[in-house]
Amino acid sequence: MLVPRLLKRPTVGANVSLGAFAGALLLLGACSTEPNFGSAAGGGSTTSGTTSGSPVGGGGEAATSSSGVPGDGGGGAASISASGPGVTSTVTSVTTGADCDAAADCLDGDPCTDDLCTDVGLCESTPRGIGLVGNPGEGACEGVCQTDGSCGYRVFSRPFFSAEGRSTWEVRALSELWGTRGSPPFRDIVAVEHLSNIDYLIVFTSGGLLHIRDNLGLWQPGVEASTVLPALPSSVIASYSFQPDMLVAELSLTIAVAAPEGQDLQQAYLYEIDPDGGVIADPGNPHVVDRSDEAGAPPASSEPIHWSFAVQTAFPPTPSWVVAWEQSGAGVFSLDGGSAIWTNHGAAASSPLWQGMGTPPPPVGVVAAWFDGVNIHFVAP
Repeated sequence: MLVPRLLKRPTVGANVSLGAFAGALLLLGACSTEPNFGSAAGGGSTTSGTTSGSPVGGGGEAATSSSGVPGDGGGGAASISASGPGVTSTVTSVTTGADCDAAADCLDGDPCTDDLCTDVGLCESTPRGIGLVGNPGEGACEGVCQTDGSCGYRVFSRPFFSAEGRSTWEVRALSELWGTRGSPPFRDIVAVEHLSNIDYLIVFTSGGLLHIRDNLGLWQPGVEASTVLPALPSSVIASYSFQPDMLVAELSLTIAVAAPEGQDLQQAYLYEIDPDGGVIADPGNPHVVDRSDEAGAPPASSEPIHWSFAVQTAFPPTPSWVVAWEQSGAGVFSLDGGSAIWTNHGAAASSPLWQGMGTPPPPVGVVAAWFDGVNIHFVAP
């Protein structure tokens, strides 16, 4: 999807032409031990996410699913759990001790608290309910109130493998899914990726920081992304990953970044992640995302890539073994990794991804998306 066509070498052992996906399937040699996701995440052990069945590298975040794909008419109704690691939902009032004559004397500038003056003339601050919009009288809150009392984004989740219109969207404050213990900030998120072969979740935030949740569900302190992913600029906008070879547990990770100043085309950085979390960069990085000769492709030079993810159900040369999705501008596009054919699904609200019962993501404003092997997740204010 984000990979330039100039990279044509197929995966070793895959007797198939992979078109626009070929670049991301490069086998770049043995992975080095530094940099290493395991080191960045505190040295915890990793496990291979390769599984039999569909999808590849399944797992999911507190989820259940039924069979089928969007729009295929198969499968039944499905739902996902609203639980998450480290979630705290206790709402308590705090008397600040400040003297007051009216509620206006107690405003603390936090849109996720309700402030009042008690009968005894003392200020009292009460956190607003989780998932509620902020109090407009105390500053802007781009999103909803979180479990830690901060303001942040929402996450819209539903099972991917279910009949169109039969699965139900679950809408939560992002902190309800990620927890608050060591987690990234719940706003300023630019990309999220699930590394299925090591079961890590990586989160990119503005300013070039990378946050890692390891396979034990523990968040590690944010680090400069380039310390883990060599030479990666701070202007990350989207990512996707997949496993190109059934017999080799390496994962191919592609990260899109904004066009450098003075240039029109966005760029892509390719990495290989081994089962121990080792990282190796494609020596050809960065690659210009020029899709001008690909029929039906998004116009990378004129529309920003808002988010992307890949859904893998098999390995080459199986037809449609992986499908990548992205939103560029207002349109949603998919790329079949088997045929290298793009499909323009039109506006987000009418695309297969937006179907389902309940409240879908806003058609404009999604800042990141990822597939965890079971569910698709969209992050938006």
